[in-house]
Amino acid sequence: MADVKALDISVFRAPQSAQDNVTSLVFTKVHNLSAEGLAQPSYVQSEIVDTDGQAAQFIYDDRELSSTVETEYKDGTPARFNRAIHAVESITNVTGTDIATTATGYDSGASNAFADLTVGDFFWPTGHHDTGLNIAHHITAKADDNNVTVAVAPTSVEAAGGSITIYSRKNTSGKTRGYEAFQTRKLNTSLGDNTSHQTLLNGAINTFGITMDTGGIIKVSEASLYEKKVDGVAALAGQTDGVADSSASYSSRINVKGYFVDGVSELCRFKTMDIQIDNGYESDSASGCDSKVLAKGPITSTMTITSRMAADDSDKWENRNSDTSYTASFAVLIASNDGATEVIYAQDNSKITESKPVINGKFAEVSLVASGQRSVNQNTTITSYRNN
Repeated sequence: MADVKALDISVFRAPQSAQDNVTSLVFTKVHNLSAEGLAQPSYVQSEIVDTDGQAAQFIYDDRELSSTVETEYKDGTPARFNRAIHAVESITNVTGTDIATTATGYDSGASNAFADLTVGDFFWPTGHHDTGLNIAHHITAKADDNNVTVAVAPTSVEAAGGSITIYSRKNTSGKTRGYEAFQTRKLNTSLGDNTSHQTLLNGAINTFGITMDTGGIIKVSEASLYEKKVDGVAALAGQTDGVADSSASYSSRINVKGYFVDGVSELCRFKTMDIQIDNGYESDSASGCDSKVLAKGPITSTMTITSRMAADDSDKWENRNSDTSYTASFAVLIASNDGATEVIYAQDNSKITESKPVINGKFAEVSLVASGQRSVNQNTTITSYRNN
């Protein structure tokens, strides 16, 4: 008799258009380091004393409905991040011949290029003759919908006249959840299609993490909770499989293109960053009912950073940690393998909640935690920005 091997088990996800809707679900395979969907029952033991001195009876209590995935950063990861933060998307895409750079920022003439952007946001211009201008810019002040100041002064003052596009696909953290199914498939030769399906429904991402080490592959982790388990091991009626993300995994050394504090580069100063999101979901059970209800809490967001310690300012982060009024925007830019897509993950109102020196062999470093709080300028805690 053949045994089931690790290669005989795979996991899939499918978005649901609405709660309990399983019509024509399209599943995509998850390329994972490890993953599991749990529908594990729990039991309580009877308190009745067995006069023969034997163990008391176990009575069914509840069932855990959850999944965990450990994987690597790929082209599809930004979309998973946006799902995790319950994103609200807005797109700035304005092209005009009246857009110019100034000594401190941008003037879009009458194009209102910055109407949907605010202080703390990032945007990308394209079309400049000076290619040094065609990079991500961080807004530090906004006079009106046409005039903004950026963190790093433009490399040149380029007059209006050419066709310039201002673009930013912004996804702010929200509270309206989507629904998702999770399916574990494994070999079972006793079944007609040789496959056993365990399906969980009405899922929500509870925690999500992106970890960039000093080198190697960028790692991604997520954990979800679910409201229902489908009885049996058959596939859902009408379900199909979509195309999986076959892109190459991203490198911490190659694909991380920028670290920023208030829009100013910390590249080659920051060594590592670990982003963690927690939506605070809890599940609620009821007697006589095997399904659950999920409720979301306020989002929490942290960026845990290892930084080199500058000899000329070795107390910088400890001083900022001690300054109870200090807040800052912390961000990282990750580019796709072909360089065409750039994504920035940013907490624009972070508090330094921890800072301590660390001796790492022959090097002195700083370990710090930037904890996100609600933005002063818009309804978000953590935001992603994309250049296309």
